[in-house]
Amino acid sequence: MMALGFFLRQIKIFNDVTVKQMNAAVFRVFLPVMLFKNVYQSSMSEVFNGRLLAFALIAAVGIRKLRFGDVVTDIVAEGDLCTVKANAPYTLMICGKAYEIQAGEQTFTL
Repeated sequence: MMALGFFLRQIKIFNDVTVKQMNAAVFRVFLPVMLFKNVYQSSMSEVFNGRLLAFALIAAVGIRKLRFGDVVTDIVAEGDLCTVKANAPYTLMICGKAYEIQAGEQTFTL
C-alpha cells in the first residue's frame, strides 16, 4: 500500500496537499478506529500477560522497600539514571552488568 502511494505521488496523481490531507485522515480517524476495533475484539484471557504488567508497573514507579534477607533497598530508574538507596552493600545485576551498591544512596548511569 505504501509503495502504491509512493508510486502515485511520483507520477503526480497526488500532490502535496492531497498527501497531507490523506495523512491527517489516517492518523485522526482511521488509526483510532482500527485501534478501538482491535482492542474491543481482543480476548483479555488471550492477551493478558501478568509478568509484562508487573514489569511495566515496576518500571513506571520504581521498586520501594525491596527486601533481600537483611538488605532493604529502593531502586528508581528515570531515563538512563538509576538511583538506589540501600541499608547494606550488595551487587545489583542489570542486563548482565554488575553494579556494586554501597550502603546509603547512589546514582549511576545504565
